Amino acid sequence: MKKMYLIMTVLISIFLFVSCQLTPENEIVAQKNTKKMLDMATDTENSTQINNVKIPERFKADFKSSDGKTTIKSDAPIQLPPTNVLPVTRVVAADFSQQVIDSFHEVFFASTEMYDVQTQRDRNYK
Repeated sequence: MKKMYLIMTVLISIFLFVSCQLTPENEIVAQKNTKKMLDMATDTENSTQINNVKIPERFKADFKSSDGKTTIKSDAPIQLPPTNVLPVTRVVAADFSQQVIDSFHEVFFASTEMYDVQTQRDRNYK
């Protein structure tokens, strides 16, 4: 029995250590660098100009659901932005006060009851 445990331990150890690989020289996941990202986004020198890309004047498509009951047909003009610069906006998390939350609740839910409390009591409850 001890031999069996020893053999199992050795096999598990071999599988664990064989599956390990060397640490890669280059990072696999690039770290976030906001300044570099914004610089790349606003750099128009090496970017493709919108006018050089072949974009049709209209978007035409027909879509049908898998069950065939719903069909969507689209024929819409494509409007290009009047600039070749990529607009970048920086978003920062903000804290909300209770007043702001209350005003959101009033605007979006008005007098809608959010939940219905139903209490069930058994005979032994006093």
